[in-house]
Amino acid sequence: MAFFKFRKSGGAPEAAAPAGRKSSGKNAAAAEAETVDAMRRRARHRLIGAVVLVLAAVIGFPLVFDTQPRPVAVNAPIIIPDRNEAAPLAPPAAASRG
Repeated sequence: MAFFKFRKSGGAPEAAAPAGRKSSGKNAAAAEAETVDAMRRRARHRLIGAVVLVLAAVIGFPLVFDTQPRPVAVNAPIIIPDRNEAAPLAPPAAASRG
């Protein structure tokens, strides 16, 4: 099962001659030039696909396998009063009835 079909649909390749006939020199050269051109096109597609996969790996792997969590920015100031300066808390009314 191919995701992309770059080849033409059909059973036999067009460059192949039937078993009973021999192709002339002109037709064989034209068929060979087409196959070389098709091979170059397929190689170019494979090269572009490989480059895309490498770029996706270079960008995606660090995002997926990041070991350190990103720090959360906190904009609220945290003020902790001194122990001696703070007033003691009064116990709640429900706890004193107990």
